[in-house]
Amino acid sequence: MNGLVEIDANHVSPANGADTSDITAHKLELMLDAQINDWVAAAVMLKYEEDTDNDGKVEIEDVKLTVADPDGPWFVNAGQFVLPFGVFDTFMLADPITKELGETLDSAVEVGVRAGAFTVSAYAFQGNRETTISNFGLSAGVETEANGVAVAATLGYLNDMAETNAIVDGAWVGASDPKVGAWILSAALGFGDFHLIAEYLTATDEFTSAGNDKPSVYNLEAAYDFAALGQPATVALGFQGSHDAQNAAWDLPEKRVLGTVSTEIAEGTRVGLEVKRDTDYAGDKETTVTGRLSVEF
Repeated sequence: MNGLVEIDANHVSPANGADTSDITAHKLELMLDAQINDWVAAAVMLKYEEDTDNDGKVEIEDVKLTVADPDGPWFVNAGQFVLPFGVFDTFMLADPITKELGETLDSAVEVGVRAGAFTVSAYAFQGNRETTISNFGLSAGVETEANGVAVAATLGYLNDMAETNAIVDGAWVGASDPKVGAWILSAALGFGDFHLIAEYLTATDEFTSAGNDKPSVYNLEAAYDFAALGQPATVALGFQGSHDAQNAAWDLPEKRVLGTVSTEIAEGTRVGLEVKRDTDYAGDKETTVTGRLSVEF
């Protein structure tokens, strides 16, 4: 069993209107993993996130069973879990814009194979717009390290982008709207104390319910690890943005610039400070400053 607690304090300066600030219990995660036998494992995760209107609630995010040959390459995941569409790694305090648009939580069955540095899987699920198991996705990734350089890359496909959490929660895509697929490419490079992250998500067609927008989003980050007063610390800079997402339904900035510095102050305890500046499609800017205390146990 392990867990994560994050407490945030933030100050928001919008382009129009008065500044706001708040202290929130940003996130609580409780995770339980059990190896039942050599072939079967189970995982359960509870998550609590306090919204800005203090209307947070506890949710069961993962309920997953894994069956895998301990001496073979294949595996099967079944249950409710975040589908392997996107990696969403970040050094920032805020979620990357690719996660805002692409994260997909559903009940599914995933079948995959691991061979050396490569992992390939396919999954099927019902989704929120269907009454049969007619949605699917594919994922292929590679992860390797040589001569002190670590490289990872993952390519994912989802047959209906309207099944992502952001669009399901927005509830603006109708059941009769045609399916629009999506591709996502994630990559990471590490060498010594330097790290680079890149991720790009794009729809394969236009959304008729969003002014015929064909959205795409990207995240680029660079980070450097160093020691601060004898403790491990990280400084990072990020550039994010969207294209062809002018319709208000997407609720995405056109450009986002972030800077974060964080350091460990005790075992399992970390503090961080982030400055985030969003620019919308009208050119209006919003600045958010966030401080975070996080504890892992």
